[in-house]
Amino acid sequence: MKNLLSILLLLVPAFLTQAQTTEISCATSFTEEASDFSQRGGKYLTASGELKVLVVFAKFKDDTSSHQFWPTDSYPSEMNNFIDPDMQKGSTHYLNLTNYYNQMSFGKFKVTGKAIGVETSYPISHYIPTNGTYPDRSLANKDILQAIDDSIDYTEFDNWSYIDNYNHSNVPDGIVDMVIVIWRGLVLTDKWLGEASLGRGSEFRVENNQVRIKMSFGGHSSLGIVGSGITVQYWDERSRERNFKVAIHEVAHWLIHGWHPYSKFNHTFWGMLTLGSEGICANSIEREMVAWLDPESIESNISSVPMGDYITTPSAYKYHPGNGYKNEMYYFENHQQLSIYDNGTSNVNDKGIFILHLRDSTYM
Repeated sequence: MKNLLSILLLLVPAFLTQAQTTEISCATSFTEEASDFSQRGGKYLTASGELKVLVVFAKFKDDTSSHQFWPTDSYPSEMNNFIDPDMQKGSTHYLNLTNYYNQMSFGKFKVTGKAIGVETSYPISHYIPTNGTYPDRSLANKDILQAIDDSIDYTEFDNWSYIDNYNHSNVPDGIVDMVIVIWRGLVLTDKWLGEASLGRGSEFRVENNQVRIKMSFGGHSSLGIVGSGITVQYWDERSRERNFKVAIHEVAHWLIHGWHPYSKFNHTFWGMLTLGSEGICANSIEREMVAWLDPESIESNISSVPMGDYITTPSAYKYHPGNGYKNEMYYFENHQQLSIYDNGTSNVNDKGIFILHLRDSTYM
């Protein structure tokens, strides 16, 4: 089942009052499963509790290309603050995974961990298959992650077991939960900014063969196993903010689903699964799906409903029109620029009620 997702932007104060609206349509690829916006939690990766994440900034041995944020003889300045070791540090800046997920989840999803830099053991050519052009992710990431085995305790990043989709147990299973490998330069491919896996279908072991790192994406319910991470290529023309968004986007594939539900249209959109250049704030549909937010249903008389700020308070509404389509829903978000992640539109000063209109295209 496919749907159309439309956006209506009401740039008004924190009440639903009289206003002119602008509707911008975009085709999507939501499936029937994705039309179930109950509080399901994370699909392949937990979306609640504490998740310990290893972030690896990796550069190839012979990479001497220019990079505005990543010198050839060191690592990007944001590496040391990309993730907090615990929730007590309380980082408040933009390029910080702990801060981002803490705000988006209202404290339900505590993402902590460690960031480390590493150089590959071999030059780029070593990782390029015969008759190939770009490095093989499985081969390169295996070398990268084994190179830091002596300096990293991988058991620290094994705290969850994948039971099946939307079902995770807070006990170790011998598989690393999430690694974010960020490659320096345009080497992954000439098309992708990131990829929601470490490679294809294989695994390798660390910690004296006691811990496994799985290359593939997604979970396998029959086997009770899940992959271990994502790959991001941080190339010279990309800003720090966009690189950070790409990491958020790839992790969101593990939290929500593996496809891209939003196609391009002529307005900046917001969401974890939007394009790298678009708003980073999770929209209310995504927040509801991962059980970070439970929008209050309203039946009628929506003209005077008070709303708190959408990002800093768990406040949002949804409305199903009585004569609407089966899965039609309006989502109301009050954006008041109280968070550094409130960048839902192309105009950074936009404030007001943003409305998402989900329509069931089966009846269109």
